[in-house]
Amino acid sequence: MVDLAKQDFPLVGGRIDVVGKVPVATLVYHHAKHLISLTAVPAPGRANSAPAASAVSGYNMYRWAEDGVAYTALSDVAPAELDKFADLFRASPPNQ
Repeated sequence: MVDLAKQDFPLVGGRIDVVGKVPVATLVYHHAKHLISLTAVPAPGRANSAPAASAVSGYNMYRWAEDGVAYTALSDVAPAELDKFADLFRASPPNQ
């Protein structure tokens, strides 16, 4: 778990989603009246990649891979705010 509350992205919950018949963790963060869903899908052997931005049906999305995990952050926040979230998440060590 990555705690970003001090940077105005508090963790408010989580859930288990199913991606390609595989249960995966999704963390839910809050920012300025918006929710950000961050899904982590195991991707062993996948090369690390920088976040790539896109938009789907009015939602902004960032995807990247790091240390064998493919991440997708999805929200209706402005692209600059989702970019900031992704940068903060990638730079923060997980809590123990």
